[in-house]
Amino acid sequence: MRYLGEIPIEKLHLDLDNPRLSQFQGRRTEGELLRELFKTAALHELAESYKANGYFSSEPVIVGDVSKDGEYTVLEGNRRLATAIILTGDERALEEGLRFSEGAEGTAAAELTALPTTQVDDPDEFNAFLGYRHISGLRVWGAGEKAKYLYDEVNRLRSKEGDATFYRIGRTVGSNARGVRSAYVAYALLAHAAAEGLQADLIDYVRSQRFGVWVRLLGTANTPRYFNYDPDASTLGEVDAAIKAVDLRKLTEVLSDLRPKEGRSLAVLSDSRQVTAYSDVLAHDTARKTLRQNDDLEIAHSIARAPNLAAQLRQVADRLGSIVDLLGEVDSVPPDAASVANRVVRLARQVSASVIAFNSEEASED
Repeated sequence: MRYLGEIPIEKLHLDLDNPRLSQFQGRRTEGELLRELFKTAALHELAESYKANGYFSSEPVIVGDVSKDGEYTVLEGNRRLATAIILTGDERALEEGLRFSEGAEGTAAAELTALPTTQVDDPDEFNAFLGYRHISGLRVWGAGEKAKYLYDEVNRLRSKEGDATFYRIGRTVGSNARGVRSAYVAYALLAHAAAEGLQADLIDYVRSQRFGVWVRLLGTANTPRYFNYDPDASTLGEVDAAIKAVDLRKLTEVLSDLRPKEGRSLAVLSDSRQVTAYSDVLAHDTARKTLRQNDDLEIAHSIARAPNLAAQLRQVADRLGSIVDLLGEVDSVPPDAASVANRVVRLARQVSASVIAFNSEEASED
């Protein structure tokens, strides 16, 4: 990498392929991305720093090759660039109606017209620097950001390294082949789902909001097998073949359980501590059917964990007892409570009749 000096802000552009911005890829212009960063990346904190101290020359942004128009894409330092674009009233910020609070302009920031810039000479050297800095170094990315970087690195090096790709990247970023493979699989499954036309908004939600839980799900005993991904796939070739073989309908089903359904504040799988219970449910036909009927993981898991019918009925009876106690304390009930209560009564009668009939059959056989 070599230092270029200070490059005018208007000649620097945000990188739509930056791993940190993975949830916006493929569907955003630079202006739209700038607006998203303004809302989500705490740019105000940097603006206040620049207002008081100016831009620290010891933190140059890193760019790729110069374009034919003499402009650059910032590969490292997009948050700093976005802050500078808005703070200086660049036309990209004006087009999106973005500005910081009154008083942020002026003082030291008034002299901010260009940013210290370093250019990449060797892409391999830069990618090694970027990976170590954000995966094992001081400025660690989130799970989704790490996975996007590793996914891109695997695809960049696959033709050169072949089945050694996971190992080579692991050595570069201070990880190991297994860690690189796990992140690649998690991101590649979502990329495959997107390429096959699955719900883009659902995939984006999992990428940006629930990626850590998604990674943990893939490490459970039953989740990958449920949608036909072979967890024993090891080499890059085996992993790619396993990804292509997944059951997309079942994959969508699992991803949907990570996002709240309409009218609900919580997802079916709302807590990372529930991943083992969720895995147990997927492996149990009756428990899984119950989950689909009720969207209640706790009830479904009780079936998967405790197949004893009497134990399950006791749990239901205990819950109904608590509701009876609650009804003695409230002043009103929701309008639909009566219809739900009638359904409980009907189901209880069916259970009672089935149990009596079953016991009668056993007695007659004796």
